[in-house]
Amino acid sequence: MSQEAGPKLASNEKAQEDVRFSQDFFRIQTEFASAAAKLQNMPFANACTEYTNLFNFLGDGEREWEAVDKAWNQFVDKSKPYVETGDMNGVARIAKETYNRPGEREQPGSHHFGCFSYGVRPPEDGAPGEIAVHFQNRDGKGSGPLSAAKIEKRKSELREMFKEIKDKYKDEEYIVTGASWLYNIPQYRDLFPQDYKESLDQSQNVAPNKRYLQNLGLWGQFLKADGGINTRQVEKFLAKVKDAKTEEQLLDAFPVKTLTPRSPIASFYRMVDEYEKKTNRNQT
Repeated sequence: MSQEAGPKLASNEKAQEDVRFSQDFFRIQTEFASAAAKLQNMPFANACTEYTNLFNFLGDGEREWEAVDKAWNQFVDKSKPYVETGDMNGVARIAKETYNRPGEREQPGSHHFGCFSYGVRPPEDGAPGEIAVHFQNRDGKGSGPLSAAKIEKRKSELREMFKEIKDKYKDEEYIVTGASWLYNIPQYRDLFPQDYKESLDQSQNVAPNKRYLQNLGLWGQFLKADGGINTRQVEKFLAKVKDAKTEEQLLDAFPVKTLTPRSPIASFYRMVDEYEKKTNRNQT
């Protein structure tokens, strides 16, 4: 299937222990896709690509679209019998098996800065480029990735990431962007420079849900730190999904919305510079 190419993943730190996702997490999306397919009178596979993160998610770690298409087609073919009987738990099991296929997911060059990674859209036609910040829990041991015990680790990862970005792109103009439900959480929001945080005026930055249905930055709100799901929150969500009579009601079922901060990259470079100066002073 055709899809607009997204930002190129770039990073240089080996991933920490990667949290695997439960079958229940995939069931949330298959149930949502099933409801969307019925409301919009469209094939289930099409609803999955338009209304869920599954197409992108099942190809996670792959570097070529051909490999992503292969994973997706395997999922569609194997899940057909379950789709025909309305067994979304069975579809979710196939999705989980496809995502966790052994030996295929980790690819050379797919390293991250701990829980952070970034995408790049280069400057074009006089317009500044974009650095898109991504976050995924790759620190599954012990407490959650944003716990007090791990906040300094996250700050260090973010600084290291922008140090690389500065080394690579300091002579070009960039805007830093984000799109995630995580910006609703103070511990996450406070990792970032002040002007980036100040752009989080919710009256202006609540993203249309449909635009971000294909991103983990929306679906991640149902996850716990260990990769399991927040059962109570999911039950409420799926009850609203089941009762939805319109697309608007379906989209409004999400308890937390995606926020989309953006700011010039200069403050991120200052964050790196100030830390390096402080470190140098402490070493002298």
